[in-house]
Amino acid sequence: MDFVVLPDSQAASAVAESLTRATDVRVVHHASGRPWLMGRWADGELTLVGAGARRLAVLGRSTVDGPRVERALAQARSLGQLDDVARSLPGCFHLVASFDGWTRAQGSLSTARQIFHAEVGGVTVAADGPRRLAQWASTLLRDDDGTPTVDHDLLALRLLTPVPPWPLSLRPVWSGVSALGVGCRLELGPDGSAREVRWWRPPEPDVPTEQAAERIRQALLACVGARTGATVSADLSGGLDSTSLCFLADATGADLVTHHWKPADRANDDTEWAERAARRLPGARHRVGADRNGPSWYETTGTVDAGHEEGPLPWARTRGHMRRLLSTVAADGSRCHLVGVGGDELFGVLPTALWSLARRHPLGSLSTIHRFRVLNRWTLTSTVRGLADDASFANWLRSTADRLTEPAPGPGTRCSAGAGNPGCRPGRPPTPWTPYADCCGTPPNGSTPSRTTGTGPSIRRSTSSSSPAAASANSTPHSPTWGSPVRRRSSTTGSSRPPCPCGSRTGW
Repeated sequence: MDFVVLPDSQAASAVAESLTRATDVRVVHHASGRPWLMGRWADGELTLVGAGARRLAVLGRSTVDGPRVERALAQARSLGQLDDVARSLPGCFHLVASFDGWTRAQGSLSTARQIFHAEVGGVTVAADGPRRLAQWASTLLRDDDGTPTVDHDLLALRLLTPVPPWPLSLRPVWSGVSALGVGCRLELGPDGSAREVRWWRPPEPDVPTEQAAERIRQALLACVGARTGATVSADLSGGLDSTSLCFLADATGADLVTHHWKPADRANDDTEWAERAARRLPGARHRVGADRNGPSWYETTGTVDAGHEEGPLPWARTRGHMRRLLSTVAADGSRCHLVGVGGDELFGVLPTALWSLARRHPLGSLSTIHRFRVLNRWTLTSTVRGLADDASFANWLRSTADRLTEPAPGPGTRCSAGAGNPGCRPGRPPTPWTPYADCCGTPPNGSTPSRTTGTGPSIRRSTSSSSPAAASANSTPHSPTWGSPVRRRSSTTGSSRPPCPCGSRTGW
């Protein structure tokens, strides 16, 4: 799927004209007859609701109660009154509305679906990706070959490992293109102007645990239900994330096909736990793979991410394995495959929480701090330094920039990590790493192993703590979550990492 959103403005016609030259482009119009949505999507990827001259489109996977949304659309007095509709819909989608000459566009809170915008021909145009906007934007300089330019400062920032710190990580590399803020909607006026409006803020943590757990369960059931059709497949790795999704998918009544990839490491007990779960899912079809002739865990090619708008994906190393897996489950009739990515982001406890925890509950926090320290191999000295540090997030960000070219900190040295990576400060790209580096404490995105550098904790007040995007940027597969590091393995593809010569399994 790819699409652009045009304001209800006559000046947007020139932009629309360049798109209509392609025969496979679909068009949805404003009530005025001007183009509103233009792009490519499958029949089941767009749900359109109308109420008089107003339109609301949901692009992606969701379950839309048409009559209820139609009533809300008809009764709304402003774009802001559509916030309740946005909050109530489960799934992962873009929401776009045409409302009395105004246009509203937004992505998902997780940032899995984003909205980008740029000025094109004197009006602001939005899209689900940045590159097309960069090609159109009239304010951009172009390289000698006519291609859109990139912001070289941001491009250099992307070389930091593991990721640039928040909020710099949210900025697109294409010059002249902006990304819509997390929890914001983009409003396009009939004159082609644009403004960002915040429609979501993190709720107060005032719901009792038991009640919150039931709400989360119902929300997850609704989200999984929005993705399940006649047949759905899912990883059954034996880890907590993907295994939970299997039970949720089964509870929706879907025709479930699970897939477990047997690990090569004989010490890995994922298969045992996957078999236990499979016995409790008698209505599902269970597939087990252990083909040593298939793509290896790290097998990839130079073109694996060719055409991706923001550079190589963090999980590019598993692309060959995933392609093979998807062809396998497709043979079973699956059109949607569920994986456990996102569990850490939703439920993982980040080291940045320790700073506040130690101040609110000095004695009660000691056991949690100790667990983090042991799991991440922090020295006692660096842990105390991190907890005692009162520097603001802004000051930390400035000091980190000043130290980017310094050698990695050694044992006992406080590691000034921030929103980008709990456990190691952002730095220059490391030396090439092997599959065994994951087991030794290196996150899959290639940051410096804490086992060898002796880095200290990332215990820091952060203005990003309330941002879902920041939570996503902070999370790593090594986030201690449920108190049992061995059971918290990443279940991205249902397979475990190769065995490590060091024999260490701590952190998974």
